[in-house]
Amino acid sequence: MKVEGLPTFVFSASHFLTNDLYSAYHTYELSPRGEIYLHIDTAMRGLGTASCGPDTLDQYRLLKSKYEFKFSLEPISRKMP
Repeated sequence: MKVEGLPTFVFSASHFLTNDLYSAYHTYELSPRGEIYLHIDTAMRGLGTASCGPDTLDQYRLLKSKYEFKFSLEPISRKMP
């Protein structure tokens, strides 16, 4: 799968649903699903919440605003492993 976006974007692809990851206490409790879940985001906030350490640096914060981006998906092969 080819993914292109404007402006740049971040993504992840996983054999696990987000809820699977939050529900497991240990990675050995996870069973990969047959599907691949693709998450595409325009941006991600940096690390830090000030709950037990410093907050996120200003340049890595996402401000409350309307964000828009465009992306396209294009298959690059019809063969499935």
